[in-house]
Amino acid sequence: MHVLLCICHKAVIMIPVAETLFNELVAKLNEIATEKEIIARSGKSVVLITEVLANLRNLIKRQGFQDMEEEIHFYKFIKPKFHALYIYHATLFNIESDKPIGSRKTRRRYFHNELRRIDNFFYHHLELYKYYRSGKTHLDKEYFVRGQSFKEETIDIVTPVIDREFCTPQSINLAVLLAFEQVKEYLQNSMLEIETPVTPMIAVQQQAITWTDTKAGLIELAYALHAVGALNNGKATLKQTMEFLQTNFHVDLGNTSRTFQSILARKKGDTAYLDRLKSALLKRIEEFPND
Repeated sequence: MHVLLCICHKAVIMIPVAETLFNELVAKLNEIATEKEIIARSGKSVVLITEVLANLRNLIKRQGFQDMEEEIHFYKFIKPKFHALYIYHATLFNIESDKPIGSRKTRRRYFHNELRRIDNFFYHHLELYKYYRSGKTHLDKEYFVRGQSFKEETIDIVTPVIDREFCTPQSINLAVLLAFEQVKEYLQNSMLEIETPVTPMIAVQQQAITWTDTKAGLIELAYALHAVGALNNGKATLKQTMEFLQTNFHVDLGNTSRTFQSILARKKGDTAYLDRLKSALLKRIEEFPND
């Protein structure tokens, strides 16, 4: 990260430098986010964040903090964001790498067990979570200043092994809580997709049926099918609807959101393809004999 190359004086204020470093990290992670395969995406993200954390550690070791107030702010609001990104992507990498290929029941149980593990961590760190979310400050010196001795009731597996020149135990636990909030949402969405799968089309002939009309037309049709709840009694998500059509019509729709934005921007109407389908159907009906 180039921001580190510009640091050469002891008087540098840590907070804005760290914030800049974090923003640069997020920008690079957004580039990696274009990777479709989640295991590859998470793996690349972990490698990047590990490098940035090493740079951040060197920055702390070299520059230090102006005062205790700055140190508390860093370990309460800045440092946990870096570690939370690492924990989030590392956890997703492990979840997807270990995910069973078995039945819906097997996969549901797997995600449920992962959710229980997260809930268990929240249960054991509920006081810290409430302290942080409520904006309290009376324990800041104990929680977010390095070198503080820990009390017997706070002993856990994190405390003995962390780098005390770079972390405080509670800043690490806070990072895990922040990351697990996002992981929990990911797991809940994964379970929802298991509960509402799109039923695959049953093949009725050997030759594959492919979509030969415009991709914009199929995307417009997908949005219409989702809008009326045509699949799985309305429980199929838009993403599932798109994937169903792509799989069964053997077509790659690319960036569907961008295409739909162009559909909305049409001057001649937002439902050109559906209007065309309606006209063709009405014409076909008129051509049927009346007897």
